[in-house]
Amino acid sequence: MESGDGGSGVEARGSLFARFGPEAVIFLFFAAMAVFMTWPMILRMTTSTYGFASDNQGVMWMWWWARNAGDFGAKASFCPLIGFPFGVPLNVFLFEPVADLTERFLLLFGNEVFVYNLELLASFLLSGVTMYYLVRHITGDRRAALFGGFAYMACVFHAYNSMIFIHLAMTQWMPLFIMTLLLFIEKPSWRNAIWLAVAGLLVGGTSVHYAFFMWIFTVTFLVGRFAYLRWHTWRITRQDPSVRREPVVFNRRTALLGLGVVVVVTALTVPFYFKGFSNLEQTGQWQTRLTPGAVRNVETAVAGSAKAYDYVLPNKENFLLGGITNSIAGDTINSFENSLYLGWVVILLSVFALVVMLGQGHRESREARAGALAPTEPPEGEPEVEAPPSDAHGARPLSLEPPAGVKRRPAGRTDTTFGTAGQRALGWGLIVSAAAAFILSLPPYIHLGSARVPMPSMAFQFIAPWLRWYQRFGIVVLLCLVILGSMGVASLLSRLKRVPWEAVLVALLALSFLETTLVPPFKTFDFSKTPDVYQRIAEFPDDAGTVIYPAFEPGFFASARYMLYQRDFRKPMLNGASENTDGEALRRTVYSPFNPATPGILSRFGIDHVVYLGEMFRKYEGTEATSEAEVAFLPPGLRMDERIKSDDDYSDAYIFEVTAPEADFVPIYLGDITVPHIDKGRRTVRLMESEGIIEILNFTEEDAHVSLSLPMTNMAFAHDIRLVSGGKTLWQGRLEDAQETTATVPDMPVPADGARLEILVDGPALELSPGEAFVFGTNDASLKIGDLAIEPL
Repeated sequence: MESGDGGSGVEARGSLFARFGPEAVIFLFFAAMAVFMTWPMILRMTTSTYGFASDNQGVMWMWWWARNAGDFGAKASFCPLIGFPFGVPLNVFLFEPVADLTERFLLLFGNEVFVYNLELLASFLLSGVTMYYLVRHITGDRRAALFGGFAYMACVFHAYNSMIFIHLAMTQWMPLFIMTLLLFIEKPSWRNAIWLAVAGLLVGGTSVHYAFFMWIFTVTFLVGRFAYLRWHTWRITRQDPSVRREPVVFNRRTALLGLGVVVVVTALTVPFYFKGFSNLEQTGQWQTRLTPGAVRNVETAVAGSAKAYDYVLPNKENFLLGGITNSIAGDTINSFENSLYLGWVVILLSVFALVVMLGQGHRESREARAGALAPTEPPEGEPEVEAPPSDAHGARPLSLEPPAGVKRRPAGRTDTTFGTAGQRALGWGLIVSAAAAFILSLPPYIHLGSARVPMPSMAFQFIAPWLRWYQRFGIVVLLCLVILGSMGVASLLSRLKRVPWEAVLVALLALSFLETTLVPPFKTFDFSKTPDVYQRIAEFPDDAGTVIYPAFEPGFFASARYMLYQRDFRKPMLNGASENTDGEALRRTVYSPFNPATPGILSRFGIDHVVYLGEMFRKYEGTEATSEAEVAFLPPGLRMDERIKSDDDYSDAYIFEVTAPEADFVPIYLGDITVPHIDKGRRTVRLMESEGIIEILNFTEEDAHVSLSLPMTNMAFAHDIRLVSGGKTLWQGRLEDAQETTATVPDMPVPADGARLEILVDGPALELSPGEAFVFGTNDASLKIGDLAIEPL
C-alpha cells in the first residue's frame, strides 16, 4: 500500500526515523493518554491507585502478604492473620502463571501498590501497541492502526474493569494472539506456530477469562473465514464454468502444528486453573454453603449477563453523554453492564467497513460476469500491478493486491482494504466472532410466555461452570469491531480527495475519546492516610484477635476493605477468611453483634476486641437508627474502650473489649443454611431449603444436657418441620404461610465430642426475588431461621 498522504502504509526501508519514528511518536501518545486516563496515579504510585475501592484491595493485600509472610514467621501459602484463630490457606501465585510469575518478580523491586499500578499503566500502553500492530498488519496503514490502538486502549470495557481487578485490565495480549493467528494462517510454519503458542500463553497465563474467550474466538473466526472462502469459490466457479473448483485439502503438517500449539498452551495453563479453582473445595472441618459471590448457577449467570442495549448506551460516567443513559435506563443498568458500551464511532465505522466489504464483493462479481477481470493493459501513465500467486481458493488471505492471476485496471481510487477474497474472509470471520460473542454474552435463557427457552450460553453451565460474568464476552465484541472499524478508517481515508486526512483522523480520535472516556472527573482511590480506627487497632497486643463489624462476606468482594489496612495495623482478625474455612464458619455464627451469645463465643476463640464501624454497619445492613442508638442494643460482655469520630469511610467507630466468659457450647451453621443477614429489628436471618445442619460444639469435655430455642419463620406454603438429632425427633410442627414460631427443645443430650441438630423441612420451596437471591446466594427457600440459643442444664 502506498505510503503517501502523511505516512499511511508500511514504508520502505529508509532513514531511521522513517522506519521507527512514527511508531515512537504514536506510542508516546498512547503512554501520555494512559497517564491522563489514570491521573493522578502517576504521582502517587505507592499510595493510591486508579479507580475505586473494590477487588483491587484484596489483590494488593495478597501481594503484601506474599512479600511479608516471613515477618510473621509464616509462609505465603498460609496466613494466620485472617480467619483468626484458624488462619487461611492461600493460593498465592498459582492461578494465572504468566501474570503471577511477573508479579512475583516485580515484587522483588517494589511494594504491592507500586507493582499493581505499574501493571495497570502497562495494560493501557500495551493494549494500544498490540492493537496498533494488528491493525497495521491487516491494513498496512499507520493511520488506521493509530485509530485502532487508541480506540482499544481507551475503550469503556478496559477503563472500567481496570478499576476493579488487575488481570481483567490485561487486555493487551489478545490482539497479539490474533495477529499471530493470522500469520499462522498465512504461513503455517514452525516459526509462526511458536509465536502463536507464545501469544496463547500470554493470554492464557494472564486471564482465564480471556483464554476462554480466545478459544471461542479462534473457532468462530476460522469457521466464518472458511465459510466465506468456500462460498466465494462456489460463486466464482458458478459464474465461470471454466474455473476449476479446488477441493478442500487436509494439510497434515498444518494440522499437527496447530494441534501442537493447542497441546502446549493447554498443558502450561490448565493445570494452574485447576489448582486455582481448588480453593472452593473444603479446606476446614466445617462445610458451609457457598457465599453469594462464589455461587455459580443459572440465576447468577443471568445476573452477570448482558442486555442488548448495554452495547449502545453511553457509560453513565461519561461527562458528555452519561446523562442520556441515566434518563433512559436509570438504575436498571448497572456499572458492569454499562462497561460494555462500544462507542458509536466504532460501531458506525464497522458498519461502513461492512458496506465497503459487500460493495467490493459485488463489484468483483459484476466484473467477473462482464469479463472485466481479464488481463488488460494499464492506462497510459499507470504502472501495471502484478498479482501474487493464488491459494487454493483463488485468493491470498490478507493480501492487499488484486485477485490472483490478473492485472486489474485501477478503479479510480486507491482503496484496497477489502480488495481480495482473503481480506473479505477476514472481515466475515470477525463478524461471525463478534456475533457469537454477543449471543454468548446474553442470559442463558429467555422467557416466552411461561416457557423458559435456553440460549446458547446455557452450555456454559456444563462446559465452564466457573464462569459467572457472561457479559465479559463483550470484550470480544469490542475487539472485533475495533478491528473492523479500523479497516473502515483505512478505507475511508484512502477515499478522501478534498478533505485532509489528518483532519478526519483527528476528528475520529477526538469523537471516539469524548464518547467513551470515564474522565473527568478523575478516578482515584487514595489510601495514603491510615484511618484513625486502624491506627488504634495497631496498638493492640500482637496476639489479640479482633472482629470488625459489619462482618462482611469473605473474599475480595467486601472484606478486602479491612484487609487493605491490615497491611498497616498488622494484627490478626476473624474477618477475611475464604470459602469453606473454619474462620468463615465462625464468622457466620458471630455475624450479629446483637446476639447475646456472640461475646461468649468470641471469648471462647480468643477474640479479645470488637470494632464496630457504626456508619458503615448502618449503611450495609440498612438500619435506620443512629450508630449511638444501635450500640445501646449490644449485649453484655462487651466493654467500650473508645469511640473514634473521623471524616473518612470508617467514621463513628467503637472499640470494645470482650469481657464475657467463654461459651461452653457453640453452634456452627452448615448444610443448606445460607449466609446470615440482619433485619431492621436487629434479628439474624438465615434462609434454608430443606436440610439445614447445626453442629453444636461442646467445650466442656464432658457429656452434657442443654435446652435449645430456635426462632423460625415460614416463607410461604405450608411446611412440616422437624428438629432431629441422632435419629430422634426432638421437635416437630407445621407452619402455614409466613407463620412465625420458636422451636424449643427442653432437654437435648450433647456428648463430649458435640452433637448434630438437623432441621428438616417437607414441602415446596419459594422462588426468591432476584434481590433476595443475590443477597443470600440461593434461588429458593422454605424457612427463615435466627440464632440458636443454647442454655446448659
